[in-house]
Amino acid sequence: MANFSLDSRAELYTKISRRFIDSWNNGIDADVPTFLSQFSSTVDWHDHAFFIRHEGSEAMAPFRTRWLTSIKNFRCDIKSIKVVEDGSVIQCVYNGTMVGALPGRKASGKTFKANVLIMLGINEENKIQKVDEYYSATLDEAGDVDTYKLINPPQRGREKL
Repeated sequence: MANFSLDSRAELYTKISRRFIDSWNNGIDADVPTFLSQFSSTVDWHDHAFFIRHEGSEAMAPFRTRWLTSIKNFRCDIKSIKVVEDGSVIQCVYNGTMVGALPGRKASGKTFKANVLIMLGINEENKIQKVDEYYSATLDEAGDVDTYKLINPPQRGREKL
């Protein structure tokens, strides 16, 4: 781990996290070498929705192309970034329209909002070494959390037993 104060490390990891999200929001025509430069050559990406991995920086460009061509108008909106000792945890919302197939998921044409949690591991060279991405594999059926069905709503006015 590089010798940073906690404040400077938090600032740096937050910047790296925002740059990571921006690199997806910049769209399919964005500069690929710039996109790839944020990753370690041995980056290990775990997609926990589809149970797949992408290993090595050379795997990132085709992965990005497939994702951004399968999801029209893809956008990732950051809700929060929490810095941890060796990286960050990003809570965000994926938005887009599923126009192409993804592993295990056919194109549906549906527009969606899906809640996502991304954990970034950042190495000593300040490159992304590890990505753990958590969301529902049925992302094109997802909606904003405000649309979630409330199960067992609190009962007002009743005494607790």
